[in-house]
Order: sequence, then C-alpha cells, then structure tokens
Amino acid sequence: MRTQHNFTVIEGPDAVGKATQSAILAKAHGALLTSFPRYEGSYGPLITAILKGKVAFETDLARGEALQAAMVADRLLWKAEVADPAHETNTHL
Repeated sequence: MRTQHNFTVIEGPDAVGKATQSAILAKAHGALLTSFPRYEGSYGPLITAILKGKVAFETDLARGEALQAAMVADRLLWKAEVADPAHETNTHL
C-alpha cells in the first residue's frame, strides 16, 4: 500500500526567494527538492530554445502548444524517473 505524501508548490515572480524557501522546506521535512521545468533534463534544451525564441513557429499559438507539450513531456519523464522511485522508497517529494 502506498503512503500518501504532500506535494508543496511555491510560485511567484523571478527573484523573490522561491528557491531559498523551497530549499529550507525540503531540508526541514527531509524531502526531495524539485523544480519545473527541469532545464537540465532531457527536454530542457528544447524548452529553453522555445522560451528564448530560437525555434521558429508559424504562429504564437503553435509556439505555445509546442512549449506546453515539452513541459508536459518533462513532467511525465520526471514522474517516471523521480516521483515513482521516490514513492517506492517512501521518500518525500
């Protein structure tokens, strides 16, 4: 039987201390710290290129859909690579 865990999300504009607060919370609760999108992950270079306008799209809608697809793929891969194994070992995320 799986144990239920909390998944805490911290959102906000750039440079307001999200990473600092996240690190403090993760350490205090013995949790695994993660951040999205995972720029260092398999989809990171594609996400970065789309965000920086280095990939050409016919429309803004196409750019948005491609970005969303890359971010969804990144989260699905994170689930398989990080979340599922963490749950198997009862590690807090």
